[in-house]
Amino acid sequence: MGFTEQILSGEFHLPEVALAGASVPTTTDAASLKLLVRASDADFALDRVNVFVNDVPVYGTAGMKISDPQAHTYAQEVEVPLVPGRNKIQVAVMNAAGTESL
Repeated sequence: MGFTEQILSGEFHLPEVALAGASVPTTTDAASLKLLVRASDADFALDRVNVFVNDVPVYGTAGMKISDPQAHTYAQEVEVPLVPGRNKIQVAVMNAAGTESL
């Protein structure tokens, strides 16, 4: 995933992630759902966003790389593919120190 031992040792700080905009519907017939993801970290730059549907990573195991390597805030609309039936959607952000949000 591009992290070194030096990056992963030292200070520990959790980035924060939230869904912004309209509320997420509890039911839908759509094949996908658009979510506005907002993330921030006061201490470290943000590195990547991970989106999971039913515990399967939508953007691969490495997630979606944040294009600005110095970004401490991030806001992006992401399209999440849905499967028929119940969908468990999880969104997380990882900072440059290798710490993932809750």
